[in-house]
Amino acid sequence: MHYGEAPSTRPTPVVEYLLENTPRQIVLRNYRKLWRRVTRPGEPASALYERTNFVPWNFDKASRLGFEDGALHFIFSEHFFEHLFFDEAMALFSECHRVLAPGGVIRTVVPDADLRRDEDPEPLGFPSRLLPWDHPAKHKTRWSVYLLCEALRLAGFEPVPLRYWDSAGRLTEKEPSSLRDTYAGTPEPELWRDLSFLRRPKSLIVDGIKRAG
Repeated sequence: MHYGEAPSTRPTPVVEYLLENTPRQIVLRNYRKLWRRVTRPGEPASALYERTNFVPWNFDKASRLGFEDGALHFIFSEHFFEHLFFDEAMALFSECHRVLAPGGVIRTVVPDADLRRDEDPEPLGFPSRLLPWDHPAKHKTRWSVYLLCEALRLAGFEPVPLRYWDSAGRLTEKEPSSLRDTYAGTPEPELWRDLSFLRRPKSLIVDGIKRAG
């Protein structure tokens, strides 16, 4: 999922969201079984992205994503959800939960707006207080590990924080490949264990796993 950026150079498995001007245009692609067909052993997830043609959709809170229930195994979002109001984000997280198969993973990457210590907190009204709230570039939700984990939990996911600052100023960083018990039974390990395709790896990163039942 991306906001206001073209998909041609961004390695984004499964679902890429675009917003251009006012409408929310979504670019979606089902990767089921595509990985084994177009990649070679040892290739990064970005190779899959480069071989994929994306299909545009429009999305709002009343919309449904263009997939059947349980159709996807992995969803990736990078610096998109901060551009949504919280109720919009919850609606989209719920739709992502619907279209993921049991064991599926959603990976969400957003700015760690207030708790980060490696740079100053994000200014209020970012990127400018002069921008109206309906401007595509406006950040509308200030995410922390606590808020993002709770949002994923409310949408039905088990949150797995991978990189975050806590309220005591401590930085935690984990590689998905080191959490094999947590990800046991999840499909498409080639996707979830790989972080190499992140464009902004020094961000807040939280996975959500859809457990069976």
